[in-house]
Amino acid sequence: MPKITSLAVCVSLLLANLLHAEDAPAVFVLKKHGDHPIHSAAFSSDGKKIATTDAWREMRICDADTGKELHQFDGAPSPISSSHFSPDGKRMVIHGRGTGNVLIIDVETGKELQQLPRSRGSDAKFITFSPDGKKILTTSRAENYAIRIWDAESDSADYGKELLKLEGQQKIVAGYSGFFTAAFFPDAKKIVTKNAMENTAQIWDIDADSPNVGKELHPLKVDDRVFAIQLSPDGKKIVIQEVQKSPAGHDFLVVRIWDVDTGKELRKLEYKQFGAFSPDGKKMMMFDLKNFDKGFGEEIENGIVRILDTESGEELHQLKMVVQVDTVGSSPIHAVAFFPDGKKVAIADKEKITIWDANLERELERLEGHTRQISNVSISISSDGKKIMAIEHDWRAQVNGEHTTVRVYDLERWATPRRPAIMNF
Repeated sequence: MPKITSLAVCVSLLLANLLHAEDAPAVFVLKKHGDHPIHSAAFSSDGKKIATTDAWREMRICDADTGKELHQFDGAPSPISSSHFSPDGKRMVIHGRGTGNVLIIDVETGKELQQLPRSRGSDAKFITFSPDGKKILTTSRAENYAIRIWDAESDSADYGKELLKLEGQQKIVAGYSGFFTAAFFPDAKKIVTKNAMENTAQIWDIDADSPNVGKELHPLKVDDRVFAIQLSPDGKKIVIQEVQKSPAGHDFLVVRIWDVDTGKELRKLEYKQFGAFSPDGKKMMMFDLKNFDKGFGEEIENGIVRILDTESGEELHQLKMVVQVDTVGSSPIHAVAFFPDGKKVAIADKEKITIWDANLERELERLEGHTRQISNVSISISSDGKKIMAIEHDWRAQVNGEHTTVRVYDLERWATPRRPAIMNF
């Protein structure tokens, strides 16, 4: 069995003694696991824990309020390339790069619960739990890019066993630029996968009781490369982010929206990047891309986030920002996210995160604290809407290997005039 280390505390003993529980920081920063930079981070479903992985073999579970380390798992047989919380937040599934091992970990104890058979789960590239937590999906480069569905029910006689394998799909999920994407539908009876080499998103029946189990229901084909796919929370719409060439030969992004039941395309929006669906799936958020004729470093009002009605495509709101762009063809906005109530949104650029009232089109709060110019940032919001996590990447300036920084903002404490100082871990 892998070695599980003793409990540790991310912050120094001095700071731990000075700060009481009620004085948790407004922001804490995670940078490394020992000597290894953090690779990924995610909130648990209840928003109370954060899991971080590094590019080596370690995963840590921390308290989302204080940053205190709760558990440390360093038993992965190879560097961890991806991880995913179960819907109830009690387990995590992690994948080891190179060996392809897929492990199920108990979040409360940090112990390994199950390992998917190495001979079958080899070279897994993407992993995720089904919405009910009863299945795990893995994709692989091996065996013609096989997709497998595994039993994840701990009280099942088939726990850890392969339930279904989609075979012979030689180009399935062979993602553009190495991306591998797949998702369960809300009822866990279908999945959608990205096939960038054939310019399609594919819907598959995985219901064991269906006569069509293991069969493709219908492909959603676009003109050029599929960059990413997104399934609406209600499972009724699929967004395909396509990469096309402009007349001048530049790559640009196109948002294409499809109806799942009919397999028909509803609308096509050029020079847009899809951001997120609202929690109820009734709205979607996307942002404009920078015009190619703008210069470097010019202050321009091109940071426009648009909120649309998913069904009709009608534009409901515009959120306008003034942001500085430094690369021709790039978007000044890096990431967007809806809050759980669907009424507020968060927008991240390379310098800050802003929180907006989506209905009033008004900025409510500004979260600053980036210590350097970053090349990319992604954001996620806890399920209670009280915290925002920003994962900042700077691949151009790897100082002492610190090219990824995770910042966790407590929004209630940030709004307090006499908030505690930022704490670095």
